[in-house]
Amino acid sequence: MRWTSAAALDVVFHGAGTVPRSLGRLAFAQRRVWFEFDSSWLEDPLPISPVALPPKAGLHPGPSEPFGGLHGLFHDSLPDGWGRLLLDREVRRLGHDPGDLTALDRLAWIGDRALGALEYRPAIGLPVTPTVVDLAELATASHVVLADAHTDHLAELLLLGGSPHGARPKVLVGVSPDRQRLAHAHGAVPDGFEPWIVKFHLPGDGPDAGRLEACWARLARRAGLDVPDHHLFETPAGAFFGARRFDRSGGRRHHVQTFAALWHVDFRVPSVDARDLLKATSWLTRDQREVAKVVRWHAFNVLAHNRDDHPKNIAFRLDDAGEWTLTPFYDLTWSDGPGGEHWFTVAGEGRAPTLGHLIEAAEPAGLEAATVRRIGDEVREGFSHFETEAALLGVGPERIQALRASLDVLNARFFAESAPKRPARTRS
Repeated sequence: MRWTSAAALDVVFHGAGTVPRSLGRLAFAQRRVWFEFDSSWLEDPLPISPVALPPKAGLHPGPSEPFGGLHGLFHDSLPDGWGRLLLDREVRRLGHDPGDLTALDRLAWIGDRALGALEYRPAIGLPVTPTVVDLAELATASHVVLADAHTDHLAELLLLGGSPHGARPKVLVGVSPDRQRLAHAHGAVPDGFEPWIVKFHLPGDGPDAGRLEACWARLARRAGLDVPDHHLFETPAGAFFGARRFDRSGGRRHHVQTFAALWHVDFRVPSVDARDLLKATSWLTRDQREVAKVVRWHAFNVLAHNRDDHPKNIAFRLDDAGEWTLTPFYDLTWSDGPGGEHWFTVAGEGRAPTLGHLIEAAEPAGLEAATVRRIGDEVREGFSHFETEAALLGVGPERIQALRASLDVLNARFFAESAPKRPARTRS
């Protein structure tokens, strides 16, 4: 396949009603990206990027940071980690240098497969059209790709897994309601199937990575967090965690933006505090119930040792009326963060946040200490079911015992409320 580098792309919005709308046009000129809203959009706009790219006439240059010259609104359509690796590998196979790709070239490869509600035209088509998905084959092929070896499944992996965020290999598939059949769902989901995302393992994850993420999802639900429907897919190649997509429902697409994209936060560098996220949520949603959800998320992350809580791992969804709410929470599992700390500090503390830190961080957003304590107690109660859920999911008894000991340490430290205060790391 040969292609000409994209000089311009039309951006189409699918997130309100059933009729696609022209959002505007992206162009690459003078070694930078520019965007201009369509006049029809300006006549009846939706707040799809109210902070970083409000609807105004004229040319909008992409900022040099933090997304390499691309607006956050569009950068959220691009994969990082696994998806970027797949595209780079395919481009090399075709005889090109991935370093020559512009941001628009990468968006053209995404086309209509982006997470969320945006589509980029003209797209670079992918020739693979199988309908049956074999998770075991694809999981094995993903390890071949990670080992920098050849696989005949590269194009299929790119088609199904080239758009999601994150480092772990994954595929976007259609899943039958009984969770027994899977189908390709790179475009419209076939009739009788639901849109899901299924994750494979990295070589260093260990064999129980899928079981642990499924366990953490169950514990999160018990702790009162809104999480997608999920399932543990057992295959000859391992057990893989899958979740129902929240950017698709009933044949429709929904506009979703990460916190990083909405506020142009560099998700690769620890630079934000829970205070920033709580105040931003209050401003964006104008709903204290949504703010309380963020407090619950932070409490869960601390008690669950989920330190991969970076600004792309929390997102918001826009409804047809132009109102924002948090999406269901995702990527919840036992994980380490940068230097053993959380990506989000809590009132300045990244290594060992306590309930006291969370109370301090929530106060500027209007949540009382009693509310934060109640949320903390509810999250703690959710973790009382750890042994039961882990055993049901097939986690081994020695692993359960070791994790319980670590969870007990996290629990005792979080509820001590006496850690010394440090200046909060806030954005200017």
